[in-house]
Amino acid sequence: MTKAEQLYKHKEPKVLRDRDYLNWFARQSHKCFVCGTSKNIEGHHIKQSSSQPKNDRQLLSLCVEHHRIGTPSPHNTPKLWREMFTLESQLDYAEEIYKRYLDETSDNK
Repeated sequence: MTKAEQLYKHKEPKVLRDRDYLNWFARQSHKCFVCGTSKNIEGHHIKQSSSQPKNDRQLLSLCVEHHRIGTPSPHNTPKLWREMFTLESQLDYAEEIYKRYLDETSDNK
């Protein structure tokens, strides 16, 4: 095994995928975690650090403004974002959405 193959073998995936959940998430009407609007909602992957892989089950619903371009925004003003919203509060909100998914999809099986 080459050195490159050995290094690659031990790398974690960049995203932990859950395609069924992502499809469900895209079809739902979510509210922005920050402002409560249900317009132009996107999923934001919650991560503790930039080296942590994205986990599709840890999605926060944010409007475009609060996701990418506004203030506060995890991508535009990350320091302010971390000061305003604890990791725990974000994960709790994402967990509520995921539990709703489990409830709705278990009824259909």
